[in-house]
Amino acid sequence: MQKKLQQLIHNLGQQTEGFRILLLYSNSLEDKGVFPIRSILSEDWEGELHSYHSAGRSSEPWFPFLRTLPERPENFQLYPPHREIWKELYEKGSCSRLQEVLPGEYGYERSRFAAAIRDGLSRVVSPGDCYYISNAHYLGTASVELIEELARADADMLLTMSLNPAQSPELMDRFEAMMASLPAEQGAIVHLGQSLILEPAPPWKPLLNLPPAELLQTAVTLMDYDAASAVLGSETSPAAAEDALPEEISPLEEFHARLFEGRMLFAAAQYDEALSLFQSCLAVAREQGADDRIALAHYEIARTHLERESLDHSDYAVQLALQFARRVNDPVLMFHGDFIRYRIENKRRWKNPQEFKSYYIDLLERARELKFWNSFAYISINPFGLYSDFDPEIAGYHSRGMDVCRELGNDHLLAVAYQTAGMSHAVLGNYQQVLPFYQKALEITRTLGKPLEIAYASNGLGFFNYLTGNYDRAQEFYLQALELLESGEDLHEVGMTLFNMGVNALLARKFHLAAELFEKCLQLLSRLDRRNLAYHSQLGILVVYGIACIKSGKWAKAWQLGIKIDEQQLQPTPSKNEEFFMQHLFEAFLHEAMGRRDNAYASCMNAESYLPKTNDNIRYFEPFFYLELMEFCRRNGMEPECAQAQLQFHQAVEEQDNAFYRNLESGSESASDSDSDSDSDSDSDSEKNPRGAEIWNRHPDLHWIIQTAEKEQQMSKLYSRMEELQLISDLQGLFANASREIPLIQELVDRSFMHLNADDVWYIRSDPETGSDHILYHRSVETGPPEEGGRTVNNDRGAGARLQPDPLARRLPENMRRFPVEGRSDIHGNIVVKYNTAMRIGKERIRLFSIIANQLALALDRIRQFDVITRQNEELLHSNQFLKKRSLSDPLTEVGNRQALKNALSHYVALQRRNPDQAVFTLIFLDFDNFKYTNDLFGHDCGDRVLISAVRLMEQSIRDSDQLFRYGGDEFVIILPDTHRQGGEIVGHKLLGVLNSETLLSPDQHRLLSDEMRLSVSMGIVEARDLPVKDLTPSTLLETADSQLYGVKNRGKDDFASYKGRN
Repeated sequence: MQKKLQQLIHNLGQQTEGFRILLLYSNSLEDKGVFPIRSILSEDWEGELHSYHSAGRSSEPWFPFLRTLPERPENFQLYPPHREIWKELYEKGSCSRLQEVLPGEYGYERSRFAAAIRDGLSRVVSPGDCYYISNAHYLGTASVELIEELARADADMLLTMSLNPAQSPELMDRFEAMMASLPAEQGAIVHLGQSLILEPAPPWKPLLNLPPAELLQTAVTLMDYDAASAVLGSETSPAAAEDALPEEISPLEEFHARLFEGRMLFAAAQYDEALSLFQSCLAVAREQGADDRIALAHYEIARTHLERESLDHSDYAVQLALQFARRVNDPVLMFHGDFIRYRIENKRRWKNPQEFKSYYIDLLERARELKFWNSFAYISINPFGLYSDFDPEIAGYHSRGMDVCRELGNDHLLAVAYQTAGMSHAVLGNYQQVLPFYQKALEITRTLGKPLEIAYASNGLGFFNYLTGNYDRAQEFYLQALELLESGEDLHEVGMTLFNMGVNALLARKFHLAAELFEKCLQLLSRLDRRNLAYHSQLGILVVYGIACIKSGKWAKAWQLGIKIDEQQLQPTPSKNEEFFMQHLFEAFLHEAMGRRDNAYASCMNAESYLPKTNDNIRYFEPFFYLELMEFCRRNGMEPECAQAQLQFHQAVEEQDNAFYRNLESGSESASDSDSDSDSDSDSDSEKNPRGAEIWNRHPDLHWIIQTAEKEQQMSKLYSRMEELQLISDLQGLFANASREIPLIQELVDRSFMHLNADDVWYIRSDPETGSDHILYHRSVETGPPEEGGRTVNNDRGAGARLQPDPLARRLPENMRRFPVEGRSDIHGNIVVKYNTAMRIGKERIRLFSIIANQLALALDRIRQFDVITRQNEELLHSNQFLKKRSLSDPLTEVGNRQALKNALSHYVALQRRNPDQAVFTLIFLDFDNFKYTNDLFGHDCGDRVLISAVRLMEQSIRDSDQLFRYGGDEFVIILPDTHRQGGEIVGHKLLGVLNSETLLSPDQHRLLSDEMRLSVSMGIVEARDLPVKDLTPSTLLETADSQLYGVKNRGKDDFASYKGRN
């Protein structure tokens, strides 16, 4: 391979004086010496070698190609957004940190990267230089753009070598087209995967489906040195190379390959395919038990769900990611996880302002500590729920964030920063400072040419215009924003646009249009399964919709909305003056309809009390409110109050210079004539402003909004159902493999809690004997995921302990449900779940928890039945062992009986016959002398005690490995394994000393016996090897020892005799 390249480069060098070479390949091959580019070029190359190295790892959560580092230190200034990381990589040669989170900015980063490469080429590459990029397959589209840029450059010769410059068929087609169009005299492009080694094959096939012959394109990507070496070093055919390749890849390589491909799909907004790959990453990591990779996979799943607007699934996944990140103590991954939760909070708005402020500041400080400046900028300029509490501290963070955006050159974030700055000033009522910020945001977004971001800026300008009373101009900006949002990329922003358009129409007294817009906004939220809309709670949307319905004559709908608010006990967002104001105004209209004039007026006064507040300035509602108050007082004959309201109306119109309401002053009487047709109230104004009439006549097409949302909802439901099926499948596997009750219940509660997003899950165990219940296990959002080894298992409730709410109570509140775990014969317990509202439980979750409870009951029945069977088997085994022991033991002395002796001798004789020189053992046959006299004089009970004592003395005189048997009556046999005859004789001497009347009888009994009647023992000893192998049997051994024994008896007893063979 090296020879081929050297020859190719030499030939090119002979043809021209100066040319550039771009080599794209893996630097891991150079490090291993397989592909030493410097040595290849050294013979024919005098120009300086410049290179951009891309790191050989792919564990960064965002944009792996951002780890590219120029070798020249001045060149890391080419890419300012990551200057700190460039510097650390250059100075240290590596960077231990994961890459920074850059949400939704893939296109921005890629374009900046390509621009930096082009800039770098113009500075450092000149004819005669060699230029290559290693690991170009990590660059994705940017690598193809780079090759195209070089192909267009003015150069005598260009050589491009690449293993895999594209990750999709579309990019590969683009690459092929570029090669085909390159003039032959300009240069040569060599793609190793296609031109030199293997037959052409589409790049980036699914990893596990690749045959070995096509693994070259993945070998380098996976850093598989052996596979790449086998192919690059092969001078034979592809078939021969195929035999040299490994058949399998390691789990770590498989994990990184799937992770990398998933990230590329994520960057291409192919979220479903990306999610599938991330889930397969998770499966691989779980098989290996690698907590760090499990955390990373959960994080990728969480951010993918977030992009798909699946907030519950994203929240579930990110909690798991944080749990595993804490186990491995990874501060970077913990930051990434909390950043996802921060973005989820932006869409849900469940935290109160003080909680969110603490979370916001903590996340900013962690970003500062990690030097994640893009993340710091993103968080600081998006204080989300703090616009109504935009105090100097938050304003300071916001200002610092804008400075960081400028330092990084991140125009995308800078545009957002200008817009959020304008919004904060608008909320605080500083209208003179609002317009410049919004105009600057629109200017930047138009320069960037991003329709979605232009829509954001247009929304901001619409907001500013209705704050300042220019409702026609506001409507124009909102219509423009809706047109830009028709791609359906950001349905949340569509919802915000609809809401703002509705408020604008309400203030412009286009009540029918306002009601329609609020209705579509609520329909959209329903399809997206949202309760809140950015800065507006569900109550805030419902009450303003209710007012629009009343003013357009839709009283029945208004009553339904009021009932819904009461039933769900909805409350305004704290510090959100607009919502408190609208709630009281809505109540005033309802009280008036019921004839409660005084209550209605009191509600009006409550609403008025929020108008002068400065923390969340809503004085732009003053003209609308005082006109409505004036009409209310006139309808109810409250003349003094009407005059006062009219005066306040005039003051508000003049102070705010509101031209629309100034034109209505003379027609205020007609404004009260017919609420049901009050859209005609502003006709006179429209006649004076034909352009305004044209704007309002451009009725927005809202059908696509609901259609897009319904499609999203259907997809969300489909994926929810698929994940529910996966949960049930996982739980069935858990149930099938469970063997213990408590670990099963703990795992079940953990999975149910995390997957079904409950606030609390308890398992209550029932005791059928006492009829009492107690909490076995509890998971709660307040305590978070249990750390490893830190599960909370409560065996009782404790003295005076009282949980709030109490899962043991007979009657549970509406936001809690009990699911009995009913076994075959009794109730095992109950699963109790709690959500923050009754609506969040829902029919689907009730169905799932019911299925889980039923499956758990079956598993507990099986475990308990298995426990019963196991206990019975253990008892049977114990009984069998006891019976076997009884059948082989002497009932009096508890040593082995004659059958046990027969079994043991058969075993030892068999060993001896197989290994005559190694399997040595000796047998002692022992018989008590004069034992009959002891029985006759002292009774059989005494004789039994003597035998028991004798056995204990014999056991103390022999080893643990030796075996003692009762042959019958007062005869015993001892087997001495691994013992020669001489060892048996030593044991015989010991036994003669301990087995006699003095040791076995009491002193009085011993004195009553004459010498001829005293107890002693006679023994015959035989070593198995002393018998011929052909004659060796248990019987011959016993017979030989017995003959020696009776020889001792005949010679006078109290002795032993050893068999020494026939000679």
